[in-house]
Amino acid sequence: MKSRKAPGSDEVTADILKGGAGEPVIKWLHEMFTNMWENERVVKAWGSATRIRLYKNKGNKKLCDNYRDISLLSVTSKIFSRIILNRIQNPINEQLLEIQSGFSIKQIND
Repeated sequence: MKSRKAPGSDEVTADILKGGAGEPVIKWLHEMFTNMWENERVVKAWGSATRIRLYKNKGNKKLCDNYRDISLLSVTSKIFSRIILNRIQNPINEQLLEIQSGFSIKQIND
């Protein structure tokens, strides 16, 4: 997860999680993720993003074409999504036929 990025709706940044928040934050995340996994429910706000328009630093500021959109997503939801992906990826890959694995992550055989 990249540092020095804007937070999503939960106002949690990667810097907070990486920068020595330590054991209490890890314990809190673990409890929250375990609760969501067991109850098969996730935080509703994680289903949306905050969209921001940024000026490209070129051209007329009054023209829409000189802006680009970015979406701010919850860092906490990204961590949870990665955990879920890691849990389900191996069993799914084991079920795929070789012909079905064109875009999957696999080790390259010699």
